[in-house]
Amino acid sequence: MAPLLSYFEAAGDVEYGGFRLTNAMLAIWELRPDVQKTHPLDTEVSIIGYFFWLLAHGPREMGISVDQLGSGFRDFLLSESPKVHGAERIFEMLYEIRSDLQREFDIGTESGRKGFANWRQRLLAAPSNARSYEAAIVALLNQAPIEESLPEPPIYTAAVALTGQWSAPTGRGEDIRCSAISLQAAGFSDFLIVDSEAHQILRPDGSALPKTARIEVEVNIVHFNADTAYSDWRLLRTLRVAAEVTVGFWAWELERLPSYWRNAFTFYDEIWASTRFAEAAFSLEKLRPIRLMPMAVVAPEVQRDISRRELNLPRDATMFLVVFDFRSFASRKNPEAVVRAFQQAFPGGDENVFLVIKTMGADENSGRLEHLTELCTDPRISLRDIKLDRDELIGLIRASDAFVSLHRSEGFGRGPAEAMLLGRPTILTGYSGTNDFATEECAYIVDYELVPVTHGEYPGVEGQRWADANVETAARHMRQIYERPDEARRIGELGRAQVLRLLDPHVIGETMRGALSELLKGSEREASLQIPLTTWLKPTPAIAKRKALPRRSKVGLAGDLPDQAHASPTTALHAEMEPL
Repeated sequence: MAPLLSYFEAAGDVEYGGFRLTNAMLAIWELRPDVQKTHPLDTEVSIIGYFFWLLAHGPREMGISVDQLGSGFRDFLLSESPKVHGAERIFEMLYEIRSDLQREFDIGTESGRKGFANWRQRLLAAPSNARSYEAAIVALLNQAPIEESLPEPPIYTAAVALTGQWSAPTGRGEDIRCSAISLQAAGFSDFLIVDSEAHQILRPDGSALPKTARIEVEVNIVHFNADTAYSDWRLLRTLRVAAEVTVGFWAWELERLPSYWRNAFTFYDEIWASTRFAEAAFSLEKLRPIRLMPMAVVAPEVQRDISRRELNLPRDATMFLVVFDFRSFASRKNPEAVVRAFQQAFPGGDENVFLVIKTMGADENSGRLEHLTELCTDPRISLRDIKLDRDELIGLIRASDAFVSLHRSEGFGRGPAEAMLLGRPTILTGYSGTNDFATEECAYIVDYELVPVTHGEYPGVEGQRWADANVETAARHMRQIYERPDEARRIGELGRAQVLRLLDPHVIGETMRGALSELLKGSEREASLQIPLTTWLKPTPAIAKRKALPRRSKVGLAGDLPDQAHASPTTALHAEMEPL
């Protein structure tokens, strides 16, 4: 984060009174369309208004202080006004945007300047009646600058940090855990884990570093998404994590990013995409280098086998399984199409079949749950909105005869990939990220028609398309699995072999290691990629100045960018987590 810090403190190209707004100020302005409308920065008055917005609302709404907006901003505001002797420039700026003060005091005259100076004194003497902007001035005058002489915190260093929802039972949490497993499978342990959920920094063995520690790494691989880039940057500042190069390992499910997320590239030096589909979406912007980096898929050993009886499932029926989270946009997962395909495949009602729709998060989308429930009138369909532990979920997948995903789009498709790894025949839409590992040779592919994404179905839908799976094809695949179970099992084994070949942690670990070797080239940490299981994590009272990493691209504003863990704790987490 050190290069980002120096970038945000640098001056931009908007100026007022000899002070050039910092890139931090301009980045915040880009992130807030509402502020752009009220303060367009096209006149001196609008620039002053933006200054006061930063002072009055920035601390609460953006979690920033005046000193984080640039080292010279406070000094500029508190410098003496060239127009009103004895008053700070910030009072002069307030005068410029307050017509009531202009009517009361003509600072072009001596008496007007004295009157305005007296008004200033009265405000400072009795600030309790101050308005919003006046209160911001009083707070600025009474606030001491950030002290630089605080006790030096312990510093820990590593070649790499993995940042993300390490302890969260989410798909993105599974992403970072699989990245850690992959690095260790490739014999690389020179990394730290930044757990955004617990606000902790962990070693690969799961032990936590002191809360006061400062972290310095060469490369930080951030497993968050574009829409949270600014808040993620703030989190890393709060946790005192600095990196020479920051990589965004983003997830995304449509053909391109929304235009209003372009500012997210500002916070990263390189973007990793888990599939060719996501790579194509990110590459359209031509704002940062994009690297294809598949994600590992891991099916951990479960503590015990769980029978169909324990799961309250029919013993001998051919069982189809759908798994999704309502919080991950149910319209994208398209469970209604699975219900229609099931009913079309088995219209008689006497076929020995069963469909389980296992969901989570329905309490946040009760309307969609009600609609889905109305469709599930067939007694052979079981809709279960429950949270399962890892053993139960794996047991449910293993108990099924086929996994179904008629998704409209997937950035990666961890659910289908896990089912294939467990040897389950998988029926899925032949569109988006899953095409990287699911083919007609090892899965039951469903054709589709591209249709517009409608408002409310997903973020940034303007002009976007996704797939509408062919229900008749899906029904035909279901019938085929029911009538030809031996063939289905053969397809399932081919799917398992495919995922092992492409997405095994050892395979992904070597790919990650190669990328890191490039990013670390010229760094003193480069050697850690050749020395297995090296332990670097020693706290030091200070860090000797290191040679800077070669930068792949200059970090700039979105509107002005170049074209261009030891296995045990990770395994324990897998035993507790249910990826989405």
